[in-house]
Amino acid sequence: MTHNAMPSRRALYVSAFLPDESAPHAGGQAAFQHRLDLEHAGYEVTCMICTTEPVRQEHLTTPRTTVFGQTRSTALVGYLANLLAGKTTMFAAWPLLDTRANVAFERALRHELAKGEYELVFADFTQVIPPVIRALPLSGPRPHTRCCAHDLFIQKMMRSESASMRWLTGPVVRAERNLLRSFDEVITLSDKDQALATQLYDLPQVSVRPWTAPRWTGAVTRLPAGVHTSELLFFANFARPENAEAANWLLTQAWPTIRSAVPDATLVLGGAGSKEVTLPVGAEGIRRAGFLDNPGELFEHCELAIAPLAQGAGVKFKVLEALACGVTVVGTPVALEGIQRSALTVEASRDGFADTIISLLSHRQVSSATD
Repeated sequence: MTHNAMPSRRALYVSAFLPDESAPHAGGQAAFQHRLDLEHAGYEVTCMICTTEPVRQEHLTTPRTTVFGQTRSTALVGYLANLLAGKTTMFAAWPLLDTRANVAFERALRHELAKGEYELVFADFTQVIPPVIRALPLSGPRPHTRCCAHDLFIQKMMRSESASMRWLTGPVVRAERNLLRSFDEVITLSDKDQALATQLYDLPQVSVRPWTAPRWTGAVTRLPAGVHTSELLFFANFARPENAEAANWLLTQAWPTIRSAVPDATLVLGGAGSKEVTLPVGAEGIRRAGFLDNPGELFEHCELAIAPLAQGAGVKFKVLEALACGVTVVGTPVALEGIQRSALTVEASRDGFADTIISLLSHRQVSSATD
């Protein structure tokens, strides 16, 4: 007697970034983990990605994965098409929250969902939530819907110094609340964002996905006990505006003070876009390492990791990666928000950032000299 095999549970995973464990940014790393979570939960996963990242041949040939490249023009055409069809009401908020509007992408989403084969639809990143909502069938069985809000845009808006962004705060907050309320389940990446989503948007079910350290952090070999350097590491994706602003502030405002007080101090800028960071005229002791497939070597010899952020929202993966490597992190309140404090976390405002670093470096140099 033969038995028919039980059909696999199927999930449609929709993301704004290419899932990649070694991605130069937190988005790709988080996408990799979320897709992996679905597979570990027993789902057969079909992936649909709409990304502004360069698309390589291996992305186009990955099994059960369809990738759509996104540009400003395809986003604008997609938004106008939805506007003319009466499928969107985000008039003011669309440049921030509907950046994955794409005619071909949404057509493919509708085709997949019309099959009625998916038990779960997971929208990863707020930007792909509008296309998923528009593609969900209006009648018939509806799959369970889950989304991950990596950053709550309300925080980005309130921290921005741009007058236009402040003006858009109201429309963006209303749109973000409506988008998140459209899903059965919302995931955040920190307790802080869970509390914000629950309290500000009155969401019924918000859970936290614990951060998973990338494998390369486990291979980092730190300096022996008692051996100290004066090397600082600012590890980030400098293509992001908040990181670029932090680098400019560090190099022009804090670094001259640090270097004057600790003449042998050195600074390493590591990560995507770091080689394009403009250095002030006459700046000394600075190295731009660029993007590394395995950034572990940057964490082996640095004394401190620093994160002088004043903008942005959500938990900062680069801070968590430094902590996973056993490196002390000096960060602003924005950089450390949502991260449990420990002996390795030192919080400092921008006003006291340079002095805090000078004090730590000086103390460790004295400690090393007397050992």
